[in-house]
Amino acid sequence: MTKLFSAKDHAAAYANAKTAPARKKIRDAVAAKCETNKRVRWTRLLADIDAGRLDRVTARGSGDWSAVARDVEPKAAAKPKAKPAKAKPKAKTPANDMDALVAQLADLDEVQMAAFFKALTKARA
Repeated sequence: MTKLFSAKDHAAAYANAKTAPARKKIRDAVAAKCETNKRVRWTRLLADIDAGRLDRVTARGSGDWSAVARDVEPKAAAKPKAKPAKAKPKAKTPANDMDALVAQLADLDEVQMAAFFKALTKARA
């Protein structure tokens, strides 16, 4: 067996290995490399080998990830769009019904009528 230096080389060799002892030897080499190397690629390669994910190991060896199914969920779920607030019905403004005003003023006596006109002139000033 030729010397394997990178994780990519190990992955390609594992994918192309035909016998179980050859695969076990490569797996042991990857496990030993995980102990001495701080790189995550070795740990993930070992996890894929142990999980039997030959498609991912092959992709690591070839660099072509198009055949690997994306089973990773998105990091952040999309926020639901806010629904527009329903418009609250506005309070009905009193209509300018002059007949109703005249009917109310017709029942007032002179003192009440004077008080009304005094309040009206004060409000308009």
